Amino acid sequence: MKYCVILFTILSSFLGLLFNPETMMASDTVSIQGFDNLGMVETVLPPEPEPEPVVYAEPTTYAIAAPSAGATYEEVARDGISIGGRVIPVYDVDSTEYDAGNSVYRFRKLLYGHNSRAVFGRLSELGVGSTFTITEGGVTHTYVVANVDMYEANYNGEFAKLQKNGSGNYMGGIANRAQGHMLALMTCAGEDLGGGRATHRLVVFADEI
Repeated sequence: MKYCVILFTILSSFLGLLFNPETMMASDTVSIQGFDNLGMVETVLPPEPEPEPVVYAEPTTYAIAAPSAGATYEEVARDGISIGGRVIPVYDVDSTEYDAGNSVYRFRKLLYGHNSRAVFGRLSELGVGSTFTITEGGVTHTYVVANVDMYEANYNGEFAKLQKNGSGNYMGGIANRAQGHMLALMTCAGEDLGGGRATHRLVVFADEI
């Protein structure tokens, strides 16, 4: 009888396990109670900084007014030598044997040109103390006349020697040294012999001021 009770008890337990398996399984969820927030520190992240506003420069508007009546404007000087109200272009050459035409040629310290209205026709009006200008590369230099001299032009073939009383040859000294001055201006003078020739040469010596 005792063994029957034990066997029946084991059998009942086995059958209960087969038909009610949940009773022996652990719960899927865990409920934790009884905790409070005392002593807990909440970590608060600082907010992301807002981007700096982009400042755009206001466009600048320029108003160009029309010229008023009677307004004066500075004229940009052309390169060349200005004498008697005319600006004559100046070209560098390597000899005085070239015909300057309607321009002024410069050989070392000597500037020479024809005694025509378009070139050095008014050179004879420059006396000691008179001034004229030469503009080069947009820069204007002012010169004052220091001396005026007249030379004989004595021809030996095509070219003339500059002489005094029929002697000497002053052309080299004038071109190289300008009688100790900064530059010399030369043109025909005296009697016109035709063909671009004349009996004399007028030479004006000047220094920059």
